[in-house]
Amino acid sequence: MSWFSKNKQDANFESLETSVATLLIHAARLDENYSQDEKLTINKCLVELGFGENDKVEKLIDRCEALEKESNQILHLTQEIKKLKYTDRLKIIEVLVQVVYADGKMDEFEDNLIRRVCGLVYVENAHVGPIKENIKKKLTL
Repeated sequence: MSWFSKNKQDANFESLETSVATLLIHAARLDENYSQDEKLTINKCLVELGFGENDKVEKLIDRCEALEKESNQILHLTQEIKKLKYTDRLKIIEVLVQVVYADGKMDEFEDNLIRRVCGLVYVENAHVGPIKENIKKKLTL
């Protein structure tokens, strides 16, 4: 089941998929330790978001890993995300936090990334704290 109300036939849906996947990969690579656990978490999150089954998502991840290496900014990755309903933007932040915590910790650069993304997609800080706490509880950190 897709979390998003966007029609998958919409031309912007592929752009949304690419943006979200690339953003999650960027978050995982931020600490310069892109582990298999993080890649599995990204895969799980993208499937959960309704971006396809494992095979399609693996191809998306492979394509977006190359895109992320070529990119040095996150602004363009947030353009389609900020057009979503607020609850869908919160879900993106939630999966971003899950990816960051996939290695068991959040460093200052990862925390800064989450805050910057929240600002760019117009998510209030008051909603992010509970998301972080829920993820930490779920992962028993």
